[in-house]
Amino acid sequence: MADGSKPTFEIGIAMSGAISAGAYSAGVFDFLIQALDAWEKAKAEGAPDLPDYDVRLKALSGASAGAITAAIGVIAAGGREAPATFPSPAPGSQDIRFTLGRLYRSWVTRPTLVSPDGSPDLLSLEDLAGGRPVISVLNANVLTAIGAEALEATGTLSPRPYVASSLLFQALLTKHPSSVGWH
Repeated sequence: MADGSKPTFEIGIAMSGAISAGAYSAGVFDFLIQALDAWEKAKAEGAPDLPDYDVRLKALSGASAGAITAAIGVIAAGGREAPATFPSPAPGSQDIRFTLGRLYRSWVTRPTLVSPDGSPDLLSLEDLAGGRPVISVLNANVLTAIGAEALEATGTLSPRPYVASSLLFQALLTKHPSSVGWH
């Protein structure tokens, strides 16, 4: 490059809709963040044989469940939750590891059909209390609570070094896309 800086490999991600695709995209995005964290750590430690370029996550977009994953991913990538690992319930399987706890909780642990501890779950009827109209086959209150928890901004966000300072996020949840910059 003319200014003497390193070349930059820019990443833009588009996530498709459909519930299972949203959960799959969340896992793939979490793994990408793990890989980029490892890349940055190796660069900081002066690991030999690393390609001499930078990586920047420049854009995230999605439709429906992919938009939900992208929105949670933007916030999760700016946070610094400690990665977690726990044993797989399947003998002989790889341990489960995640870096972006918000995504993991939103797609794996929070949405339960029947809660073992009696807390509201997707099949409970609490959202119909007081004669409220049916708006979903599933308990809409649980889905609203999952979204509110996942998107809550807590503390100061500290973007990772490979997240572009002007990360573009675009979501298509209805027919009206919206975009916001990372600030």
